[in-house]
Amino acid sequence: MKTLQAHHLKMKRNRRRKRLIFCSVFGFLLVIVLLGYLFLFSPVFKIKKIEINQTHVLDSIIVQQGVQTILNQGFILGPLIVGNNILFIPNKQISDYLRSFSIIEDYTQNKNIFSRVLKIDIQEREIAGILKQSVAKNYYFDKNGIIFSEAPDIEGEVFPVIESNLNRSFDLGGRILELTSFQELMRMVQLLDDNFLNTHVKLGKDKLEIVLILDNNKEMSLYLNFNNFSQTYSVLSYFIQNNFDFNLEYLDLRYLPNVYYK
Repeated sequence: MKTLQAHHLKMKRNRRRKRLIFCSVFGFLLVIVLLGYLFLFSPVFKIKKIEINQTHVLDSIIVQQGVQTILNQGFILGPLIVGNNILFIPNKQISDYLRSFSIIEDYTQNKNIFSRVLKIDIQEREIAGILKQSVAKNYYFDKNGIIFSEAPDIEGEVFPVIESNLNRSFDLGGRILELTSFQELMRMVQLLDDNFLNTHVKLGKDKLEIVLILDNNKEMSLYLNFNNFSQTYSVLSYFIQNNFDFNLEYLDLRYLPNVYYK
């Protein structure tokens, strides 16, 4: 009799233990589901505001709407898509979108979880000059030679001008020259601007020409090689420092150390 009672008591304890384990597992899973919903889908972490700052040319409202669309499309988290959540921001998609604006040089992105504000500070490219094209539109370019905005067809020398006579057109986001070559060219243009009334750069198929306006308003052409800007800069600096007479028709520096002039 005692053995039978002990058996029933043991079975009762086992059933109670199983119910306790089941309730514990069920409760744990329920907590996980609730937390998942809280962090992923509840309005608690919904982004309340998108701030686009420091834009001068770019329309901040257009950028804001574009970022909002990306947020609404959601962040892919495995099989789940989490939409408009301050904890899960699709940074790559936002980066690709912002980089599609050629006028944007750089940007910083910050988020405040407590206020649920996404803040994006834009650094726009600054105008370093105008690229004039005979076969296409005119564009502004920045200090690195990147073309970023359409420019009006204006006369005058408000900005340095590079005239392209190439049989191809440049497009937004493209480079005029490889970065190092462009920076050396602009350094040379700055040297000439400091010592002559005006300079005008012309890109040709086989040569680069810089037209100088001398003190007597006469034009003189410099012919340069695309591959030796650094050496050319040194030669021009030497000529200027030693009062070289630039009153010529042209000065050809394409074949340094040989110099040809007329």
